[in-house]
Amino acid sequence: MLTIYILNAFGYERGDDFKLYCTVSAITRNSQGLKLNMQSDIRYLFENSDKATIGDFVAWSTETLHNRLLEKHNETFWVAADTQIIDNFEHFQFKKVEHTKKPIVSQFDILVEQGIITLDHLIKRNSAGRVVEKGPLFKIRPNALSLLFPPSETYDLI
Repeated sequence: MLTIYILNAFGYERGDDFKLYCTVSAITRNSQGLKLNMQSDIRYLFENSDKATIGDFVAWSTETLHNRLLEKHNETFWVAADTQIIDNFEHFQFKKVEHTKKPIVSQFDILVEQGIITLDHLIKRNSAGRVVEKGPLFKIRPNALSLLFPPSETYDLI
């Protein structure tokens, strides 16, 4: 399984867990030596390692990524909130909501190349040997939604 291979190759000990929680960008290598490489000419996004024996180890078709983006974010509400701990309980104060529709998929590749869209690995193996993966997750800088979506509506909640 690729997840276990990635975890074993790039993970690290944290307490009782062995994990790989990191962000990967096309701009610079992270501390695990990982970097994204957009190959628009062949329509693939690669993740690679600076370890000579590994190199490229994951490939995504940009067509698949574009289709998934359209499917997942055809219409999305992005909520901004402040959090505060009161009496050991986390409280939320919702500040605003941004309503986006129909992402401009042709922008996706460019935003990855510019490091505005990154990838997060969230993989861990607990002391019992159970491996859990909550990604990989692509994310965009919160202030960059307008680069991926047509003009949206924002609602202030305060």
